[in-house]
Amino acid sequence: MDISKIHFQNARIIRVIENTDQRRLTFEVSYPLDEHDSDFRRAKLIFECYSRYLVSERDLNGEPTISQAEIIEENPRGVTIRIKTDYGLREVGCLEVGEERAERKDLT
Repeated sequence: MDISKIHFQNARIIRVIENTDQRRLTFEVSYPLDEHDSDFRRAKLIFECYSRYLVSERDLNGEPTISQAEIIEENPRGVTIRIKTDYGLREVGCLEVGEERAERKDLT
C-alpha cells in the first residue's frame, strides 16, 4: 500500500467517526489556508476494514495537527499506520486507506 499520495501532513483532526458495523474509521480534517483559499479546505481520511485504533496523546484542548504518517507494519491482513500529531501519536490497523476531498466553494 502506498500512502504517499494521501495528504496527511498539517491536517487538523476535527472529528473521528468509528463505524464498527462497516469497520470504517473516518478522520474529518481541515488544512491550513494558503494564498488562494477563501476558507479552510476539508477532507476525510477513511480507513477501511480497520481492526485497531490506538490513541496515545496528551490531554490538551483543541484539534491535533498531523505532522507525519508512515506504515510501520505490513502483512497479508493489511497495514498498521502510525500518525504523529502535535499531541502524541495514533495508530490504525486497516486493510486500505483513502482520502475523500470536499468540494471547494470559492467566493470569487
